[in-house]
Amino acid sequence: MVDDRSGPTFDAESMDATQSLIQRLADQLDQLKAKQKELSEMLKNIFVNDETFNQNQLQAKEAAKAFKDRAAQLNETTEVKDLKMKLADLKEDLKMVEESLDIHCLNYYQMTNTFSFPTPDGSEREFVLKAHLKPKK
Repeated sequence: MVDDRSGPTFDAESMDATQSLIQRLADQLDQLKAKQKELSEMLKNIFVNDETFNQNQLQAKEAAKAFKDRAAQLNETTEVKDLKMKLADLKEDLKMVEESLDIHCLNYYQMTNTFSFPTPDGSEREFVLKAHLKPKK
């Protein structure tokens, strides 16, 4: 038998066999999914019905809340606020020094064609040049 469409010939037996196989596999898939759901529910019930597990879970939630509350209290103290401000200032200083160092290392590389410089103790310190792409305009 020839299929009306152009292309390979149509084989009714192959189609029937394939359709039968698909139906069997679909049925098997449905059965396996049902079994998976049943087993998952059984597993969930073990945890839901375990009193010790539930008590520990409640204690963990209470401890997490106490931890979060204490962290919020500490964040409101003057000492923490001062330290955070000092860290922010230090981070800004680090950024400025790193940017300056990047520029000077690039200049040094252009002058010497090397990726290292001598240190006062006589050793060599290596550096890497990095390119930063800006977003398209």
